Amino acid sequence: MRLEVAKKALSVTLAAAIAFAPAITSMAATTAATTTSSSSSSSTEAVVETTVVTPTVAGTKSTIAGAFTTKTIAAAVTTPKADVATSLGLAAGETAKVVTWDISAKKSPLAYAALNNAAAALGVTVGPTFEFDINKVSKGKVVALASGAIQAKFTIPTKFRTAGADYKLIRVTSAGTEVIPVTVSADGTSFTATIPAGNAAYALVK
Repeated sequence: MRLEVAKKALSVTLAAAIAFAPAITSMAATTAATTTSSSSSSSTEAVVETTVVTPTVAGTKSTIAGAFTTKTIAAAVTTPKADVATSLGLAAGETAKVVTWDISAKKSPLAYAALNNAAAALGVTVGPTFEFDINKVSKGKVVALASGAIQAKFTIPTKFRTAGADYKLIRVTSAGTEVIPVTVSADGTSFTATIPAGNAAYALVK
């Protein structure tokens, strides 16, 4: 099923654009680092001042700080801090920039529609929808990354928990729609996944 969605910008102010291409493909976690693409319309933009925090998810503290602002789903980076630069291909003096926020039908209608259309095509139920951007800061500016990946841990919202459910992440960028496998914790309250670098909209589905 083809997904036709007009170009829309996603930024930390929910005012920039992202184009959603139609393809639905399955992406294994082991290949996530080499099959990424950025949804940013420009590779470099001014640094946006945001509140930086170091969240803890299911007892795991994020290895790097970021603007983690999602309320529907908590997220934390689990890639060891010493390995983040290597994982993202950062040069000396560059740092990773992680930004998350909730996506809703009201604030991000096209991104929200793209995620729900993809879920409908796959016959799955949509849970929390959110943005998860992984880029870098170089010489005082945010530069969009087009390759690399990090590991992250997320909560599964209480109302979306189903014992034995087959959870997945749907990822939408200007390059298309991908399905990212996840590993659910033994107690079913959280999951881990490989998150590609760049800008993307996500939905937890089951």
